Amino acid sequence: MRFLAFALLLGVAVGAPLAVQADGRAPGCEPSKPHGKRYIVAFDTGSSSIRPADREKIDAAAKWSKDRFIRKICLLAYADPRGSVESNRALSLKRAAAVEAALTRRGVSASMERHALGEAPGGFLGLISDDEQEDRRVEIVLVR
Repeated sequence: MRFLAFALLLGVAVGAPLAVQADGRAPGCEPSKPHGKRYIVAFDTGSSSIRPADREKIDAAAKWSKDRFIRKICLLAYADPRGSVESNRALSLKRAAAVEAALTRRGVSASMERHALGEAPGGFLGLISDDEQEDRRVEIVLVR
């Protein structure tokens, strides 16, 4: 079981490789210059509900996407280290789906890829905060 948890954390699933690098990034999901951009939407512990404070970020991402004719958006979803690997990946998927639905409601027509990455490897930017708020997030990456 430890091997499976470690393999999933690194983005390698037994029998079905995931499109995720060891650092938790998904290939092809880096913002292109000058039009690409990244927005971060945070979540409460165990929740996939978008907080009122983060709706502005989704509004801004939707506006940027439509104004610059962005055709591809990656939604990189993470969870904090609480919970099992499986439950964190499931929660990450729910968070990505919530952000995708919010962008769609705002008229975004770009192709969206959801990447449920589960527990953030090493914490956000390698830092662990007291409440691990930074790990509970979806990164909206406007690729181009």
